[in-house]
Order: sequence, then C-alpha cells, then structure tokens
Amino acid sequence: NFEVILIFCLISFFILGFFSDTKPNFKPFLRLFLQLLLIFIFLFLTDLSIDNTTIFFIDKFITNNFFNIIFTAICIVVFLNGSNFIDGVNANLIGYNIIVLFFLNNYNNDYNLYFLLITFSTFYIFNIFGKCFLGDNGVYIISILISYLTIDIINSNELNPLIALNLLWYPAFENLFSIIRRQIYKTKIDKADKKHLHTLLFL
Repeated sequence: NFEVILIFCLISFFILGFFSDTKPNFKPFLRLFLQLLLIFIFLFLTDLSIDNTTIFFIDKFITNNFFNIIFTAICIVVFLNGSNFIDGVNANLIGYNIIVLFFLNNYNNDYNLYFLLITFSTFYIFNIFGKCFLGDNGVYIISILISYLTIDIINSNELNPLIALNLLWYPAFENLFSIIRRQIYKTKIDKADKKHLHTLLFL
C-alpha cells in the first residue's frame, strides 16, 4: 500500500506546515526537529535511500544503514528549508519545480509526472498573478514529493547522482548561504531578509 503510506506522509507534512503558517511563535528549532522526525518516519516507511553520491569519502559509509538514513534525511531537510527560502517571490518555487519535473520525466519512471506538470503549471498561472500561494504547508508537501521522485528516479535508472545535485542545487544554495550570511552579520537565523538570490534579481 505504497500510495497510502505516501499520502499519510504528505498529510503529516501538510499539518506541520499548517502550524508553521498559523502559529507565529512556532520556534524554529522545534520546527526543524519535527521536520527531521517526520523525514525519518518517511524514509523508514518508504524505504527511500540515496544509493551513491560519487563522492568517495561519503560513499565509503553510504552502505551503512544508519549513516545512509542520517545523510538522506539531512539532504531532504536542506532541500525543504531551502525551498521555503525561495518561495519569497510569486511563481519562483513552483516554476523551479516545474523545470525539475520536466527533466525527471525524460527518464524511465513509474509515475504520472504529466499530471503533476499540468497541476503545477495551472497553479503557476494563478501564483504569478498573486491569486493563490503555497505557504509552508504547500512548500513542505512539494519538497517531500520532489525529493522522493528525484531520489527514486535517479536510483532506479542508475544515473549519476550529480544529476540530482544539478537539479536541486538552488534551494540548497539559498539555505547554505542564508545561514552563512546571518552568521556573519550576527542576525537571527530564522529572521527573514531581502538578501536572497531571487529577491535581489527581482529588485
């Protein structure tokens, strides 16, 4: 019953995102802890893992189940929070994920990615005109879904994992450099600013 497991996991992330949207005092570290907890459950239930990275000092340990789960969870949580960062300009995140799905659809897979592409494209039109928004709950669901599809399609087609890195680098880049920037300027790590790449380009 994989579909039931996936829907259960996505609903769990939706609920977490809903509380993140509606509770202004939701502490960032508690939110991060709950994200990781749900991701661990997600990985356990779906048996999802990164088979290899082509980075020798990581691949040396990737066959260890404990290390693999930790590593995969960190990759997903970085992508999830990075996706939240790039959701600051209408159509930025949804447009980015349309591009990712477009490239993933070129490889053999068991999913109806055309359905997702049509759904995302429809949302894109409304989002670009400010008629609807993702919010944290939408960001969480899409990030988990894209993470799963990317890892599974890369693994099943035995592709070079650098393809996944090329596809998903942008949110990870925003996450990493936002943390570094806020450390340098001694600002709170959870405080929003206008220094993101998409914001600077938009301005």
